[in-house]
Amino acid sequence: MTSRKRDIDGGWAWVVLAAVYSGILLLSTAMYTAGVLYVEMLDYYRDDAAKTSIIGSLNSGLLGLLGPLVSICIHTLSCRVTMFTGGVCLMLAYVSSAFVSNINLLILSIGIVGGLGNALTGVTFTVVLVYYFERRRNIVLTLSQAVIGVAMFLATPIALWLLRAYGLRGTFLMIAGICAHLCVCAMICQPSVKEAKVKTELLKRKERPSVKPYQYCNWYALLDFQVLRSLPFILFLISTAAWNFMLSVCLIHLPNYVITKGLDSTDVTVMMTIFSISNTIGRFSAVFIVDHQYLDNMVVHICCLATAGIITLTFALYDHLPSAEFVFVAAIGILTGLPNSLLTPLTLTLVDVEKISIAHGLVNFFCGIGYVSGPPLAALLLERTGSYENSIMMSGAVLLFGSVMAVAAKIRQRKEQEERKKTKAESGGDEFQTFLEKIQH
Repeated sequence: MTSRKRDIDGGWAWVVLAAVYSGILLLSTAMYTAGVLYVEMLDYYRDDAAKTSIIGSLNSGLLGLLGPLVSICIHTLSCRVTMFTGGVCLMLAYVSSAFVSNINLLILSIGIVGGLGNALTGVTFTVVLVYYFERRRNIVLTLSQAVIGVAMFLATPIALWLLRAYGLRGTFLMIAGICAHLCVCAMICQPSVKEAKVKTELLKRKERPSVKPYQYCNWYALLDFQVLRSLPFILFLISTAAWNFMLSVCLIHLPNYVITKGLDSTDVTVMMTIFSISNTIGRFSAVFIVDHQYLDNMVVHICCLATAGIITLTFALYDHLPSAEFVFVAAIGILTGLPNSLLTPLTLTLVDVEKISIAHGLVNFFCGIGYVSGPPLAALLLERTGSYENSIMMSGAVLLFGSVMAVAAKIRQRKEQEERKKTKAESGGDEFQTFLEKIQH
């Protein structure tokens, strides 16, 4: 046990760090090829565009929506087994896709099976880092999100090169090979002493005779979401869903909106490239903020959401200005990249580290709710009003509501901290008084 303790913040932890960062890069690169593959699948299978788009939506959306399921797997199995299973699912999803003949089967393979694989690996990577690092935890977690920004740049050129060299079916096989390496990354991530301690505590609680049996079966992680008793955490989840809602609406509807304003497809490509660059900058800049002694992470989160909400809500007022859409996406990229990197460090300020797998699963679930619900609701508003401006303004209003929820979370968190300090001080005073009485007697 002593040698394993040395692996926290050092030793084997650095090997695990390299494996996790490599896995995040591989997984994110495979996921971000979806846009290029979507265009190629439209041309190859000649099927309905809406049906074809379901493949990418499920593949990325299930990463968030299946977060609670991944929490169950982590608790009942382990991080390593969960990640390995996800790697196998992804590999099989893309291998089978190379031999199918219609979009319906691709929805099942890449969409559902691939989405399950994304969730099992993507959610677990973060939990592994939490278990292996303590002193450097926030920096390590923030940099892990910055790695995703690097994948944004790599995915499109890699996908285009693979399609030119091997065609669509060959590209599926090559992506399957990339995903197979996730199994290697998983094998390196052996359970840390912290993970073993958490599992031991769960087993002890399961064996308590006073506890009802159904509460601590293999579905314990699903049935006992004690983290939802924390009001600050619930408010933070709502704010997280809000900025994902806004982000998905802008990414899906903004290109069509600016085309109706006179821009062409080349301008849209440049606009989305600017977003990728600025989003990566936002993710990396969080590294210098997360552990800064004079900056509160929740305050930064609130400022990002409020600022992004204001410029989104008022976009229609200044979109006629030269290059307004390019400035807008650059600002949105930075203001969503920062909260993205701060997600797990903020979660750890609201819940105990022993509950991080459940909490992180819920965070991903709410991200998925926001990201999946945004575009259809915006499309419904577009059909009713006939204006993209209303859809974008609506997403800005939702984001402002999210910033208000974050403010409420911060106020409630501070109040609870003050109450705990007061209780601790009173408890200390009582103990001192008892000590004095013993001396007198």
